[in-house]
Amino acid sequence: MKDKVLLFLYMAGVVFVSSLSSPGHLLFIFFLLLLAHMPSASRRRLRRRVKPISLALLTTLFISVPYALWTGHYSYLSLLALRALDIMLLTLLALSRINLYSALSFSRSLSQLLVLSSSYILLYRRLFLDFLQALKSRSPEGIKGKEFVRFSEGVGGYFFERFLRDSEEVAEAMKSRGLDLD
Repeated sequence: MKDKVLLFLYMAGVVFVSSLSSPGHLLFIFFLLLLAHMPSASRRRLRRRVKPISLALLTTLFISVPYALWTGHYSYLSLLALRALDIMLLTLLALSRINLYSALSFSRSLSQLLVLSSSYILLYRRLFLDFLQALKSRSPEGIKGKEFVRFSEGVGGYFFERFLRDSEEVAEAMKSRGLDLD
């Protein structure tokens, strides 16, 4: 029950942050969320959280900066960046506190979707790390830019074809076990 309540509070928090249009309020929430992360912030956990936040900043840089330059709405830039950071911190806080399997146990379809998604994520993550280790072992002097681009193209194509091939098999296997998503 605790996880379901926390999931509901998380979703309400995302809606609330999305509805705010004042950069001052978003900045205040950003500092509150930073304070909420501090008690559990060991060095290792802090490193895990810096990477998504830096990705959110990079995404904001590549999406909202061109939009702001194109339209001339410069206030939109700070608003979008603060919203993205607030939602990112809220999501990281929720994921550290919520057991998603327990929180989504009220719906059989959502539970199946979560199990299927997490199994794919774990499988593809392991495969990507294997491919990356193979690339590193083939280039002892270091991976160069052009080589990494070719590697990324090959791995992306492999994952796309593998996903298409495996998705049909997984759907048939789930139907045969009575776990139909329709």
